[in-house]
Amino acid sequence: MTFPSRQIGLHPIQMMQYFQQTFPSLILQTRDVRLWVIALFITMTSFIPVVSQEIQDPAQLITEGVVFREVGPAIMGGRISDIAVNPDNPANIFVGFATAGLWKTTSDGMAWEPKFDNQVTASVGAVSITPSNPNVVWVGTGEPQNRQSSPYGYGVFKSVDGGDTWVSTGLSQTRHIGRIIVHPQDPDVVFVAAVGHLWGANDERGVFKTTDG
Repeated sequence: MTFPSRQIGLHPIQMMQYFQQTFPSLILQTRDVRLWVIALFITMTSFIPVVSQEIQDPAQLITEGVVFREVGPAIMGGRISDIAVNPDNPANIFVGFATAGLWKTTSDGMAWEPKFDNQVTASVGAVSITPSNPNVVWVGTGEPQNRQSSPYGYGVFKSVDGGDTWVSTGLSQTRHIGRIIVHPQDPDVVFVAAVGHLWGANDERGVFKTTDG
């Protein structure tokens, strides 16, 4: 059964005439009220004006007028795990990669340099800059995304010179760290959210806290 397109805009009476001409025996013999109701519904809805109201995505409202451009690092592979921006100088940015270590820019993304190449792992899961002292940077190693090829890390590392040198601060068996939060006033208070071993049980998983930096 083929109905006239709603774009034709037939009047209900014209639609009834169409049905009578197309299906005379069906309509005249059966007097099927349901068919008339269907026909009336189709034609009536054809004349109902449709008000199209575009609902703007909240994300579009936030980024409206903002022009994005790629700033690199362009030659490194791997998934980006975390980004940390110096609160005192937004041009200083750290970017942690799942398989490509830690990179830093001091020029708002114009140039990048690796800051974690000499460590035991190139997998970074979390980066955090201490709000009260941006020279102190914390890195949690091991990609936090659970996948069959997730590279693991060796715990938490700390730098007191803006990422030039690093020391291990423990939690080496956490393997995968998803978040590090430093207290905004007390730089010695740090929280670490650790996934732990992806494919087996271990004790070093969950949320950990240090109060001595």
